[in-house]
Amino acid sequence: MSDKAQDLKTKAFVAQKSPYATKVEKGKTYYWCTCGKSKNQPFCDGSHVEYGKEVGVEFAPMAWTAEEDGEKHFCGCKKTNSAPFCDGSHTKLEEKKSTDEDAAAAKIQALHRGNKGREKAAEKKAEKEGSTGAEYLKKHGVAEALQKLIDQVVAEKPANPLKALEDALKKQLDERDAKNTNHALLFIKPHGQVAAMKSFLEDAIIAAGMTITGAGDVNGKTIDEKGMIDSHYAAIAQYAMQTSPSDLPLSDASKAEFKKTYSAEWEASCKDGKVLNLKATAEKLKMSLEAVNDKVEVAKKDKLAIKLMPGCYCAHLKEDDIFVVNGFYGPMRAQFTAEAAKVSWYTVAWDESKLSWADFRGKFLGATDVTKADKESLRGKLFADHEKYGLPFVPDTSKNCIHGSASPLEGLNERLIWLAASGATLENDPFGKALVAAGLTSDNIKKALTNPTVDGKPLFDVVEDQNAADCTKALVNAKASL
Repeated sequence: MSDKAQDLKTKAFVAQKSPYATKVEKGKTYYWCTCGKSKNQPFCDGSHVEYGKEVGVEFAPMAWTAEEDGEKHFCGCKKTNSAPFCDGSHTKLEEKKSTDEDAAAAKIQALHRGNKGREKAAEKKAEKEGSTGAEYLKKHGVAEALQKLIDQVVAEKPANPLKALEDALKKQLDERDAKNTNHALLFIKPHGQVAAMKSFLEDAIIAAGMTITGAGDVNGKTIDEKGMIDSHYAAIAQYAMQTSPSDLPLSDASKAEFKKTYSAEWEASCKDGKVLNLKATAEKLKMSLEAVNDKVEVAKKDKLAIKLMPGCYCAHLKEDDIFVVNGFYGPMRAQFTAEAAKVSWYTVAWDESKLSWADFRGKFLGATDVTKADKESLRGKLFADHEKYGLPFVPDTSKNCIHGSASPLEGLNERLIWLAASGATLENDPFGKALVAAGLTSDNIKKALTNPTVDGKPLFDVVEDQNAADCTKALVNAKASL
C-alpha cells in the first residue's frame, strides 16, 4: 500500500463500526465516501473537501458501478482493504473512551448548531468536562426550539431519552435541510458522449461541493419508445409538432419584435397561412423535419431567426416565404432517438447557502450560448479547449454537451421523466416531498409541472434560477392557481 493510501485510511473518520447494507441497482454508479464525514453514508456528499483541508489530505469519493441488482455491504469504518466493501476491519478498531452519553450529547450539540466544523470541538468539551449528556446540555444551554423538542421527548418517556432526542432532532434538521437543499438533474447529451466526459463532469461536481445522489444511462431506443425527449422538451416539442401558431400566447412585445424583424404583422401572417409549425412546414414543403432545419440554419446566418417566448422560436424561410416555429426540433429529437444514442444522467444535491441556483447554471454549468459561458464553467472549458476533452467538434448553442435543470421545479419534472425506469415518483422525490411538507397537494404539484401561466407568466419562468426555499415559497403562493 502506498504512503498516500495509508495516510488516507489513517485519517479517515470512522462513520460507524459496522458495514452499511445497501440495495443496489444494475448499471447504476455509486460514490462511496472515503473520508467518513458524509451525512449521506455510505455515499459521498462533498464533505471530504472541508475535512481534507482540516486533516491535511486530499480525499475523493470512490466510484463503483453495480453489475447486477442486489445488496452490498459498504464499509462504514473506512479502513477496509477491499474498498468500497467491508472486509471486517471494523472489528479490529479500538473502542472510543468517551461514554455513550457524552458522545450522544456531543452529536446533539453539533446537529443543533448545524456546523460540521464544531462537531470535533463539541466532542472534546464533553470528554474534558466528564459530564453526562443531560448535564452537558443544561450547562451549555440550548435554543428555545431545542428545549421545546426536549420537553416533547421527555413527556413521551422513552426508554433511552438521549437516543430519542437525537432521532427527533435529526428528523427536524433533515426536514429543515430538505427545504434548503437544491436538487438538480445533469445529463451528458448524445453528442457529448466521449471517453473523457464522464470523469470531467463527475470531478467537477465533487469539486463544487455537490453530492452525486444517483447516476445512470438511457439508450436511444428507450428515449424514443417512452417519448422521453418529447416530454423533456415539452413546450419546444409541442410548439414544433402540435400547436397552431395562431394559438400561441404571444405578448405584445413579442409581436412587436416579429414586426420589427420581418416587417410583417403577426396576426395577418398567421391568417394568411405564412406562419407554420415545424410539422406543417415539412408537410407543405414535402421534406423531412431534418431538412427544414437546414433552411432554418440559413435563416440564422441571415439574422432572420428570433425568440418569440420561452421554448418558442421563429425563423423566416425567405425563399419559401414561410415563418416556421421551432424548425430546429427535427435534428434535436433525432440525435436523442438514434439507435446508437445515449444519455448519461446524474442527480445532484447541494446546500443552497453555498451555491445558489443562478451560480449553478451560470458559473458551474455555463450559458447555453457557449461563446458567452463563464470561462471556468463546464461549457466554457469545453468551448475553450474541446480537443483536450476529445470532442470532434467545437461546441455551440445547439451542441453544448451537458444539460442542467433551470430550477428546482424543472429538476423535479426532469427526474420524473429520465429516472422513471429507476422508480422515481412524485412521492419519493426529495423536492416533491418538500413541496408536500409545505402544504401542496399532489394535484397542485402535477399542475405546476405542466408549466401553467401564473399572473400572466409561465410558471417555469417565474421560478427560474430560484433556490429550493424560494421556489417552494413561490409555489405555495401560487397554490390558488394550481
